[in-house]
Amino acid sequence: MSLGLAATIWGSTYAVTQLALRELEPMLLAFLRLAVASLVLLAISTWRQAFADAKGRLPWKTIVPMAIIGLALFNIATNFGQSFAGAFQGALVQSAVPAVTAIVAMVVLKERLSATRWVGIALVTLGVVLLTVASSPRDSAPRPMLGSLLMLGTCVMWAVYTVLAKGLDEDLVLVSTTAMFCVATVALLPAAMFAVSDGANLVLSASAWTRVIYLGAVGSAAGILLYNNALRAVDANVAGMFANLAPFAGALIGFVALREPVAPLTLVGGLLALGGVALGMKRHAAAAPSA
Repeated sequence: MSLGLAATIWGSTYAVTQLALRELEPMLLAFLRLAVASLVLLAISTWRQAFADAKGRLPWKTIVPMAIIGLALFNIATNFGQSFAGAFQGALVQSAVPAVTAIVAMVVLKERLSATRWVGIALVTLGVVLLTVASSPRDSAPRPMLGSLLMLGTCVMWAVYTVLAKGLDEDLVLVSTTAMFCVATVALLPAAMFAVSDGANLVLSASAWTRVIYLGAVGSAAGILLYNNALRAVDANVAGMFANLAPFAGALIGFVALREPVAPLTLVGGLLALGGVALGMKRHAAAAPSA
């Protein structure tokens, strides 16, 4: 249940991010989003006395790479990827998350993959290739090929994050997640300062601030907490499959809410990727626990 809710939340962030990027430079948006999430998580951790209970047991060797790869770099790459490719295509390219996560989990965690899962991974891969090849420039997607490649890079980052998250102590999920966001926010401060010095707009509308707060408090803080908690109960490759519901929800919202045009070959690629996800999840539907 937690994975499904996290995926639903993340699905909504594609369109919100696309709208926020109309006023905010990608690096500055990433910093503000993580800063809001850090403040929310710090408030929750303080209220629940999470840091006191941790008593110096935080796994910094895991937290720091998760913060840099899965939060800081992931958010920057996602923002630039969407600004170049649009919400619809950017979301669908991220459907490669389960394929990449399954392969990384197999190599690092020695999780076994069935023949059905391999077929699903192949379909997802073919779908993403078609999505990338079929891309063409337009107003909402000026550099779709570059954007698609950046979004594909975020799949690798998220796979690494998921595998690392499997090693977190279940009693330290809240405080570890809070520490992660704080580290990522500090890491992005120089990038945000560079963006401002390079002329990034700091005078934002009320709508823009609302989007930033939603992305930070709901999209990042709530979504990551739900995801990290759920990872205690399922394999990393299964978590990757559930998380992949987010790109398709995001693509649908981008198509409906933002009126982004869809080329026929792009639609074929998206359907192939969706078929691969459905095939991979079918095997685990009966056994997957509710988190």
